[in-house]
Amino acid sequence: MPDEPEPPPPCGWPPGFGQGEEERLALLTLSELRSLRPLKVHAEAWETGSARGCVQSVRRGLLGSDGDREWLQQIDPRMTSARVERARARFVTPADPEYEDRLNDLRDPPACLFLIGRPLGDSPERVAIVGSRRCSSLGRDVAQDLGRALVASGFAVASGAAHGIDAAAHRGALEAAGRTVAVLGSGIDVRYPASSRDLLARIEGSGTIVSEYPPATPAGPQHFPARNRIV
Repeated sequence: MPDEPEPPPPCGWPPGFGQGEEERLALLTLSELRSLRPLKVHAEAWETGSARGCVQSVRRGLLGSDGDREWLQQIDPRMTSARVERARARFVTPADPEYEDRLNDLRDPPACLFLIGRPLGDSPERVAIVGSRRCSSLGRDVAQDLGRALVASGFAVASGAAHGIDAAAHRGALEAAGRTVAVLGSGIDVRYPASSRDLLARIEGSGTIVSEYPPATPAGPQHFPARNRIV
């Protein structure tokens, strides 16, 4: 008989994952390894039981790429932590109250998050609005109207801060003096795209900016599908 496929890892993270100083430093280290896929990190976390174990798996060649192993020797997680502080951001692990439990429903939940602005828990009921960057003027107006209407109905708006539909939805929420959450496909301090810099500054003042990438991480094509699962 053919071998049965192994069952997927449980939802969420192992008990104690990300808890304590050593675990937090290990997660900051993992966040700097650009080619690590969240799905692989999640599976390895359940094999090793900890973020520290995942770092050891990278060292032993069981997780990540050869490039990750080379880069690992140069990472100082305390310097990453200092950059997070300079960006006025917060580093959130699955052991922290600000890590939303709904993220654990993903088959590849983020191992950590970087946040700027108000706590995510301040806006528990959210609706995502996403769409084309090259939208029509009608599409832009509809997205903006939806953002305003959702805020008027007591919801917050989540989107990706991209040019077009995303930015219009954020603007509508802000115009209605409501909450909006922007999830970036770049480092928490990299305001991409440039056309959304002023918008992101407004969101920082009254909403929340979210990224799973540490400061100085440039926007990359592979980041946006990953960003979308969090939105």
